[in-house]
Amino acid sequence: MHWAGMQADAHEGILSFLEKRPPDFKMSAARDLPEFYPWWTEPEI
Repeated sequence: MHWAGMQADAHEGILSFLEKRPPDFKMSAARDLPEFYPWWTEPEI
């Protein structure tokens, strides 16, 4: 939650709400994942 709240899309979401306009999100889940993702280790099968 902390990481997501510090990103540009969080700022844009708040501003668009306050300005009563549709948001213009620039981030993408495909390219803007946090540096700590993935945070788990894959189990060996």
